[in-house]
Amino acid sequence: MAHNFEGVFVERPALGAEELEKLFHGFAREIEQPFVGTVVSLVGTVVSFQDRERIGAKTFVLEKSKALPNSKIAYINYVTWAGAVDSVLGFACQNGVLIEGSGQEKDADPQNEVLISLLRIVGAQAPTSYFAPFERGFFPNT
Repeated sequence: MAHNFEGVFVERPALGAEELEKLFHGFAREIEQPFVGTVVSLVGTVVSFQDRERIGAKTFVLEKSKALPNSKIAYINYVTWAGAVDSVLGFACQNGVLIEGSGQEKDADPQNEVLISLLRIVGAQAPTSYFAPFERGFFPNT
């Protein structure tokens, strides 16, 4: 069965998890490893899906990032079939501005290069992409 993750990693946000859930219309959890911040899952969240379809995921996240001007945010959307990542796209931004060179997309990412490079932008020291936010059941909608 395929596993999909769509969400944002927010580096040391000034807002708490509940406020981030309202801002992004998703499910938020604070984490401390491999980075300090909050991860917001957007999988299956109808309001945000409609907004993202209407205005585009990049515009949606860039606009929301203005509420967190001091935090870097990485948007990641990937699909896997319980192994290597089959497709991934993402970017990073801060205060409504795309971080130069961060936009990436691959049909296959067996070494998780895209995920790891995006996670490093928000301060994650992850040698692999296999950690809590990407595991089934970490969020109520996965």
